[in-house]
Amino acid sequence: SLKDILSAEAKDAGSWQEMLRSRTARSFATPPHFVPEGKGVSDLLREMKSLGIHMSIVVDEFDGVSGLVTLEDLLEEIVGDINDEYDPRDQSVYQLGEGVWQVPGHMSLSDLESLIDLDVEVEDCDSVAGVVMECLDRVPLPGDSFDLDDPPLSFEVKEVEGPRIKKVIIRRRDTEVSSKDGK
Repeated sequence: SLKDILSAEAKDAGSWQEMLRSRTARSFATPPHFVPEGKGVSDLLREMKSLGIHMSIVVDEFDGVSGLVTLEDLLEEIVGDINDEYDPRDQSVYQLGEGVWQVPGHMSLSDLESLIDLDVEVEDCDSVAGVVMECLDRVPLPGDSFDLDDPPLSFEVKEVEGPRIKKVIIRRRDTEVSSKDGK
């Protein structure tokens, strides 16, 4: 374990604090694995498995960094979300009525789309909190609300913690019209 390694090295260095002060991050780093952003998921999965690595740096055609992809990201792309010990346990998704849900701010847009059966496309946003921040153009307060026209949704910020959006109420406005018409 890391604790055993640090203990063994600390005995040689006099103390583990002294040992850590004498080492740099570079001494712990492994060479990065770079992949082009157009590489297929199945090819990258095979490559990472054969190399025994868990993450790769994705680069564009100009050698700029596009992002980081992990083995878990690839597996989730194939089999869906994988909850592990680091993922929040309480997803806090509640249906409050017909076409009305309370969702956590960290909910991904793909999960929201599955929940409400509508495509939600807001540029550069991957989560409910991202949509709220983009549409309000500021850190929200509880009670802040806005509407999207396409798809016809209303968002109301229910709970925040500092800059973090904890809970959002989302209403399908087309459901309200259908309910009033008796359909």
